[in-house]
Amino acid sequence: MTNAGKGFVVKAAAVQDALGTAIATQLTSSGEVTPLSVGYPAGGLQAEHIWIGGEFNVTMPRLISGGLQRDELGEIEVRISVLWTAADMATARDRALALSRIVENAVSVDPTLGGVVDEAYVTAVAGNEAAPDEHSRMYGLALRVAYATTAYLC
Repeated sequence: MTNAGKGFVVKAAAVQDALGTAIATQLTSSGEVTPLSVGYPAGGLQAEHIWIGGEFNVTMPRLISGGLQRDELGEIEVRISVLWTAADMATARDRALALSRIVENAVSVDPTLGGVVDEAYVTAVAGNEAAPDEHSRMYGLALRVAYATTAYLC
C-alpha cells in the first residue's frame, strides 16, 4: 500500500469550531448573552464581544506509527472586547475578566473539546486598555489556548 496522494490535515480549524461550541455552552449555562464568533465578527464588534481568532500556530514535533500519524501541538487565541461608557478603565477591565472566566470554564469543563483534542488548556492571558473617546473606556483580553492532539494520515 502506498501513501502517495495522502497527507495530514491540520486540526486547528476543527479545534477553533470545537472551542466555539464549548464557549457557547458556557455562555448559555451562565445566562450570558455576549456575542461569540469564530474569526473577527462580520459587522464589527458589539459593546461586549468574544471571538476566536481565525489564525493559529501549529507545530508537528514527530511522526509516529510508521508515519501514519503525528503529534500536533497548537495555539489559538480567544479575544474579549468590552466597550463601556464608564468613568474609569477598571469597570471595563473587570467585566472583561468576568467574561474570561467563561472561556477558562469552557476549557476546564471539557479539556478534550468534545473529543477533538487530547487536551486543551489556557496558557496565557494579556490585557490591553484603550480610550476611544473622552466618555468611554475599552478593555481587551487575549487568552492563548494551547492544545495537543494526534493527526492521522488521510
